[in-house]
Amino acid sequence: MKTHYLPIISGLFIILFFTSCNKQTNTISFQLDMTKAIEEGWFNPDDDVVGLRGDVHPLSWSETYPAGIMLQDGIYTLNVPFEFAGDSAELNYKIKVEGAGNPDEGWQQGRNHRLVVYRNKKQTLNLAWNDKAPEPISTISGHVDIIRKFDSGELANRDIYVYLPPGYYESAQRYKVLYMHDGQNIFDEASIGQEWGLDEAAETLIQSKKIEPLIIVGIANTADRIDEYTPSQINWKYSFTREENNSSHALNGTYITETGERLKIKTDGDTLKVILPGYDNWQYTEKKGVNTYYQPTAGITFVFEINNEGRAKGIKASKAPMGGKGLQYENFIIGQVKPFIDSTYRTNPSPEYTAIGGSSLGGLISLYTGLRHPRVFNQLVVLSPSLWWDKAMIFDWVDTIKTNDYQKIWLYMGGQEGEEAVNNARKMYSMLKTNGWSVIYEEADLGQHNETAWKQQANNILLFVAAQ
Repeated sequence: MKTHYLPIISGLFIILFFTSCNKQTNTISFQLDMTKAIEEGWFNPDDDVVGLRGDVHPLSWSETYPAGIMLQDGIYTLNVPFEFAGDSAELNYKIKVEGAGNPDEGWQQGRNHRLVVYRNKKQTLNLAWNDKAPEPISTISGHVDIIRKFDSGELANRDIYVYLPPGYYESAQRYKVLYMHDGQNIFDEASIGQEWGLDEAAETLIQSKKIEPLIIVGIANTADRIDEYTPSQINWKYSFTREENNSSHALNGTYITETGERLKIKTDGDTLKVILPGYDNWQYTEKKGVNTYYQPTAGITFVFEINNEGRAKGIKASKAPMGGKGLQYENFIIGQVKPFIDSTYRTNPSPEYTAIGGSSLGGLISLYTGLRHPRVFNQLVVLSPSLWWDKAMIFDWVDTIKTNDYQKIWLYMGGQEGEEAVNNARKMYSMLKTNGWSVIYEEADLGQHNETAWKQQANNILLFVAAQ
């Protein structure tokens, strides 16, 4: 099965769909009980839209999959046709409400709910707004120190997780160190409900003498993750021109960019709805001023340009600037985290004993930071990197920097992460190899873009780092 990400409008909208004769589909029926939210007085069935977000297609964390029918007061039904490779997939999901003035921006409180979706198995789930997912039990293996609210200077404070290998306190040895982004995901399922299992993998490999003992440092992310994990800032602005149509309404109709992306607008009473380029479902907006509307799911502001007849002739669409704190983040790691680790623990601080790694945007910033500082990080672990960021600026940048013959790179991509993502990874591998770097490329046919897939690479990650 192949998964495809189609970038719409410079990669900031992404639609996910599946094509293959080998894909497996299973429709799960959800009943969403919003009666408690109605009783609390903030959820209005006439104005608000309720649905699900999650990490298995067609659910995503960036867009709400809306419930279509309200069976009775406050009870909605939602049938979701999941598509995945293999016989099952682990789903993490939550209720999400779209509308103005909702608590926690409409997110269901607590941890993500979890479910294993099975091929050809009928599943029906009842989920109420006030249901809480069970608190997971800590899954840390071995010895992990946790430094809470580490002083991060001009950036937001965060936790630091430090895995120490078996025998650390009984020896005088100095150890290789692997620094990992998204640190709360690395060792403990109790943190976010998922983990990479690097602690279990390290314990097994070290005790079986398949790798030399090493220290693993997990640097937790913050609410500024996107900004910190990206080397450049995106300023997203587009102009749409209204196409000729028969609508007499001042705003309704289809709007198009110079490059052909279409935006659809319709009004429903006092509410304005949009279909974003690449999507096929209507999404609500919030009125922010005269001829100004905000779509909270995508974070886009639409300003209508009105002609002398009082009809819209075009739309200026924009998002708040995002990204671009990558240099500050790398300075934090090199100038604060690494000196703290080297002074607190028995590390070998030299470059050949220091590695950096991460996934998604964490993979992007690992590649960028590592290549910028070859005399700090000798090994780079780059999983599922978001190479599309800022019109794929990373390719032009990599093609201009000086090659070295001592740095080692392990590049990974899952075959189910999308055609564009896979092609970008292959292109980056070819570029790095051609330009003279030592690089290994791994592609897992059934790998998706989530912790479950990255956990399956835990042994490979540690074998690569330990071998260098």
